[in-house]
Amino acid sequence: AAPRAPRAEKRLVAARQVFVLGPPAAGKTTIAMWLCKHLNASYLSQQKLLSNKTLVLAKEAQSYQQRQEQIPDELWVDLLQDRLSDMDCIREGWVLDGFPQTHRAHSWPRVVRGGSPLQCDSPSRGSTLSRG
Repeated sequence: AAPRAPRAEKRLVAARQVFVLGPPAAGKTTIAMWLCKHLNASYLSQQKLLSNKTLVLAKEAQSYQQRQEQIPDELWVDLLQDRLSDMDCIREGWVLDGFPQTHRAHSWPRVVRGGSPLQCDSPSRGSTLSRG
């Protein structure tokens, strides 16, 4: 018989839309990259969104960075919605690394509806994961 995946892993494979949350240095990027590899999903992060030359809003966001100002949550939400509408995200799914970074992201649920949250605890508390 073929090896069986743990129940939580099966749910993640079925979802193929995962957002990894947690404090700095909790291992979010490591976990997100591992999930992308094993789910064959697109990796999304703030850096990836800002460097995406095909996203018109990326230039606007970069202008905030150049002025050393915080990029507004609404702009992040719009950038992410644009990226999630790309065919690779629709077909292959996505893993979102570390969004949102502020507590003011009121529109967050409408952007990632259907996504599965995965919470990383801080390193001082040990390496644990939990599904939200």
